[in-house]
Amino acid sequence: RKKNKSKNIDESGVYNHTHNPITITSEMAKLGLRVDGIYFYHFHALPPVFENFDKHYYNKISWKMENPVDWKGFFLASAFVVDCKKI
Repeated sequence: RKKNKSKNIDESGVYNHTHNPITITSEMAKLGLRVDGIYFYHFHALPPVFENFDKHYYNKISWKMENPVDWKGFFLASAFVVDCKKI
């Protein structure tokens, strides 16, 4: 059997940088940008180590939580996108 290995965003040549969603508004302001929205994705229903026990169930319950504008994303999502405009 051939293993199907999916690339993550880092391996796809997409530039990304780690930021804190709580402080991103002030960081963007320093660059002359106004944040119009923060949209969360890749929610974790449980700590990621639990994915090793039952990946299908873990992904199923995590997917049900996906809501890009839910405030819980500050704590449960591992990624976010910032919508901003030049001031």
